[in-house]
Parts: sequence; C-alpha cells; structure tokens
Amino acid sequence: MADSITETAPPVAEGTSDTKPTNTPEEQKTNRIALWLARIEASERVKRDRIPTWRNSINYRIGKPFDSVSEHDRVQVPKDWQLVKSKQAQLFSQVPEVRLTEKHKEFAESVPVFGKKLNEWLGEARVGVAMDECLPDIINAAGFGSVLVSYQARMTPKKVPSVGQQTATMLQAAGQEVPTRTIPMMTDSRLRIEHLPPDDVLVPDTFIGSDFDDSPWLGNAGRKPWSEAKGEFKLKQEDYDRIVGGDSRGSDDRIQGKSTNSESTESDMVEYRQIFYWRYLFHPDAPNYKAIQRMVFVKGLDKPVIDEEWKGQRRTANGTIIGAVKLPIRIGTLTHISNQAIPPSDSEMIRPQVNELNESRSQMIRNRRASVPVRWYNTNLVAQEVQTQLLRGTWQGMIPMNGDGSRAIGEVARAAYPREDFEFDRVASLDIAQTSQTEPTQGNQVGATAIRSASEAQIHQANFQTRVGYERSLMVKLFVGIAEVAAGLLALYGQWTPEEEQALAKWDRKTLANYYVYTVRADSTVLLDAAQRLDRLERFLNMTVKSGYVDPMPTIREMAELSGADVSSVRAPEQKRIDPANISIRLTAEDMRDPLMVAMLMEAGQMPKPETLEAAKKLLIAINAPPAAPQPPGGLGGEMPPPGAVDVPLAPPMAGVPGMSMMPPNEGTAPPVVEGHPGWNEASRVNKRREDGQ
Repeated sequence: MADSITETAPPVAEGTSDTKPTNTPEEQKTNRIALWLARIEASERVKRDRIPTWRNSINYRIGKPFDSVSEHDRVQVPKDWQLVKSKQAQLFSQVPEVRLTEKHKEFAESVPVFGKKLNEWLGEARVGVAMDECLPDIINAAGFGSVLVSYQARMTPKKVPSVGQQTATMLQAAGQEVPTRTIPMMTDSRLRIEHLPPDDVLVPDTFIGSDFDDSPWLGNAGRKPWSEAKGEFKLKQEDYDRIVGGDSRGSDDRIQGKSTNSESTESDMVEYRQIFYWRYLFHPDAPNYKAIQRMVFVKGLDKPVIDEEWKGQRRTANGTIIGAVKLPIRIGTLTHISNQAIPPSDSEMIRPQVNELNESRSQMIRNRRASVPVRWYNTNLVAQEVQTQLLRGTWQGMIPMNGDGSRAIGEVARAAYPREDFEFDRVASLDIAQTSQTEPTQGNQVGATAIRSASEAQIHQANFQTRVGYERSLMVKLFVGIAEVAAGLLALYGQWTPEEEQALAKWDRKTLANYYVYTVRADSTVLLDAAQRLDRLERFLNMTVKSGYVDPMPTIREMAELSGADVSSVRAPEQKRIDPANISIRLTAEDMRDPLMVAMLMEAGQMPKPETLEAAKKLLIAINAPPAAPQPPGGLGGEMPPPGAVDVPLAPPMAGVPGMSMMPPNEGTAPPVVEGHPGWNEASRVNKRREDGQ
C-alpha cells in the first residue's frame, strides 16, 4: 500500500493562536479546524472569480475564442498560440544542471557527490516535464505556475521479533514461540515533482507579496483514487461510502478548455484539500521560523486526516530544522502587481489587441467575399449563344466577338481594400509584440521611425535581451526553489551507494542540504542549436587556447560532434622533436689545452673516458718508441696530416662561442611550442575571416 514517510519528528506542543479562549481542548481544536476551513473557502472564492478569465485565455490559445457559431465570416488570429510557443522557448527550453557552492570550506569535498546525486534525483523525478507544464500556465492561462515537491514511499507490513536476538535464540532453543510485532517496511521510494493546475492551487486571499515563501500558507486541492488515498491519508474502510465519489466540481470551478471533456469517468475518487503553513505564525510556542505544518482535509470527513509537522523536514536534538526549509509548493510568476499576488498573464494583457486583429481580419474576408469580380455585357453587341454561355459561367478564356470587345464586355468596378485596414492590423500586431516582448520592436508608439543604423538595432536588441533575461531569471528562481526542496528531501531520505556513503562519511548527510548555495549556469535554461553552440565554442577556443589554462581537447571533441565529424578522429597532438643544430669545430692540439674547449667537449659528451685516455697514452708511447726497423719516408703509405689536427663534430647548438661556425637547421623543423601564457592573445590559426564573408 502507499504510505507517507515513516519517520516522525519529536512532538511539539500545539499553540492556540487560531482559537479564542475556550474551556476544553476539544472546543479549541474544533474552532481551529473551522478557521482553516474558512480560510480555504475564502481562497477558493477568489479563485472562482478568476477562473472564467483563465478559461477564456486557454480557449483563445487553442483557437476557439468564440462562444457561438456566427452566420457571418469570422477569423481567429492565433496570437496566443504563437506567444506561448515563442516565449516558452525563450524562458525555459532545457533542464539546466544545478550547481552547488559550499557555505563553509569544510564542506567543499562533499559538493561533487551531493550535487551529482541531486541532479540524478531531479532527472528521475522528471522536473523538466513539470516545468514544461508550468510555463503555459504562467504565459497564457493564469499568470502563475505551481509545482508540488514530495517524497513518497511504498510500505508493506513485516513481522519482526519484539525481543532481542539473544532472548529469541533462547526461546527457540526451549521450543517456545518468539513474540513478534508488525512494522511497516519500505519496498520502494521516489521523489515526485508534479505540476499543479491553477484551479487546484490555494493561496491566501490576504497575501499580496511577490515571493510566495513569504505567504503564511499555501495549499492545493486534488483527487486521488481510493486505493492510493487510503494508504497515504490512513483512511478507514468504514468511511468508504462517505468519502468516495466522482469529481464534484462544477463548470465554474474548472479551467479546462472547450476541447477537454469536463465530465470525469472516475467514480472511486477521493477529493481532498492540503495545506502547508509556517508553524510560528499559528502556534505561539513554535520554537523555529522554518518549521512547517501539514494539514489534509478529505471531503466527507469533519476533521483533518493529517495534522502534523511536515515530514519533509526534521528537528535535531538542539532544536534546529534540517531537510527542506522552503514550502513544498513552489509558485512562479513573470511580474508583480501592487497588492495582488496573482498577476494577469501575457495572454490576458494582449486580449484587446487580439480581439481587434480578429475583427480586422474578419472585415477583410467579408470585403474579399463582397468584391468577387462581376462582368457585364452589351446585349446588342454580344451574340445570343455567347450570352447564354456567359450566364452559365462557361466562358473564362477567349470569347468570340464580332468586332471590338471592349465595348461589348466589361467588369463592374469592385470595392478596393481600405489601406487603413492593413495599418490597423500592423499597429495591433506591434502592440502585441511590445506587450508580450517575444521579439525586438522598432519603437514604442505608432509611427515610430524605422531602424536606420547598426547602433540603433543593437540598442533595440539589448533592450529586448534585458527584459527577456529578467523574465528568464524568474524561471530560474522557480527551478532552483524546486531543487532546494528536493535537496532537503534527498538529505533526509536519499538512497546512497556504498561509494557515496564512504565519500560523505565525515559529515552528517541529513544536514548537508542546509550548507550549500544552489545556482545554475547563466542562460543554461535556453536550448541552442548546433550552429549557435559551435559559434560559442569557437569564440571560447580562440580566446583561451593560447593561455595555457584550458585543455582544448574536450572543446574540440564537442565541436566535432556538433559538426557531424567522427569524434574518434580527434586525438592529442604528437610532440614534435626539434633536432639540434649541426655545429662543426676544427680543433688543434693547442685548442685541447684551452679549458673552454675542454668544457664544451665535456658538455657535448665527447670527452674520452679515463680508460680511453690511458689506452691512448700507451699507444703514443708505443708510437714514439724507436722503430725496430727503418721506415720509409712518408709514414704508412701517404702524406701525414699536420700534427694535432682533428675534426670533432658537436651535436648540441653552440651559438655565441667564438671560433664556431653554425650550420643552418634541418629543413622542415617545427617552431618551438608556446607554453604558459606569455603574450596571451587570440589564436590566429582558428579565428580566420571566412572567404564568403559570413
């Protein structure tokens, strides 16, 4: 069966700020419940007044703005459809990666492990689906979007010994039965991030702020099948007939558009209303500002089925709150109206201009129908058989005439299109673009001058990007708020692998969520196409590749993927060996007495070894010994070289030494590689002007 989280928080004394002084605790509790039901009813009453406007915006978006079928020609311009498609892509078109920054340095090592787990959890909970469903509510339907973040677990009963292991062993050895008790055992769990329809969200009618975490309470209405609600709300089987039924909402309580079937086919549904509120505002003795209470009212029952501290957070031994410290219902908007928490949507603001466009286009089509070409003919000049064919509409090409046909057949003057119709259409479209800010506009009023220079175009584009960036930051705020609540639930109830537990062993995992700052990379919520991504990577590579701070291989691999090239062809460059310059020195016996020359030979590794010197000495002694027999002039068969002259090649370069002649380097030798960032500038080999001028 489905069940809520099994862990319970330490009990805290209930306050009575909701109640008037009474004699018995039961009367206090009854009065408190009545006050909460009155708050919920006031919120639903305000919401009920707005639902027709929300429903109308949805109908315009799906192309059905008219309440009845008209006998006249009417045209509907789908501006709301265009608005939602365009603006949703601008504000949130992909799920970003949540980045964690430690508040204290001692938690730095835990950031990679906890951050990776959090992003995996958000992906499994399909946070992107909830955001995609929220954006149309914000832009088109109601001006706000809502998400509920919760942790759910599946429980099953299990019998365990009610005595210790040693006692159980003794009882078994004595042949006695071991006493047992039944406890719930968790078989599965999940993080759930679900979108809340605007007509299900409950907001205090007195709240006028822009940050909904400042609201004293938030809630939602909902419907669950009996099989799910029974376990989650701990309902009793004997209450089945009082609780179960169909959807009791009327047409005035629904936001569904005309294309949606408003009749529910489910007959075993349980209707409920759920409230989350800050305890310190309603319980005078509440010790924490961040403690949250949860109440659930089920239709058909007089008392709440759940009235306890929310199990998405926990109170430690010293009284502090850990886990999620934000309301689990996250609400996002694009604007704030003074003294009004729920603002109008963009679709609601452009409604007069859209109606004007519909009226203008309807007039155009009626004009076209009234301006069907009508021809005339002179009965005295046109033959009878030709007249018959003309009346039947047969002739559309060449008509045989006896003489000049310009005086026999002609066209009746048609009504021309009024130019002001097109001008009004242009003005209305400009007003819609400026109000919704889905594309840069050229002016702020009718008749604004056109852009005449690149500087003016840049100014308009910058103004557009500023507003879009502001609204995008509000959607990032909504997403990060969802991530923060999910992080608190992860800290309390997350399932960790042995490797992750070992990496986080030095900290109390249940408190980690409170020690991070949660952010996302700038503009990471916008999906770029391959060309845009390539352009950004190219500029990054050009600016940084010669700095020595960046490894270019990952960037080059991604560029290869975006270009459709084989990534396996990308490999690290081979180090080119630079051959030393060839140097030749002619040495004489006198040069060998020069310490500098001897040092150079030693540096080049060409000085003889001591044993070689000893062998040479012996050889010289043998050569200088008196010959055993007279030798012919000229030595051993030829002219002898000058005494002490020998050629010694040196491998390393010896530039700058007097008496040396340096040979030119080998052809094809690569220039030395630039290391570090001396003279850091753009990479000229990558950043080239294309021949086609693009």
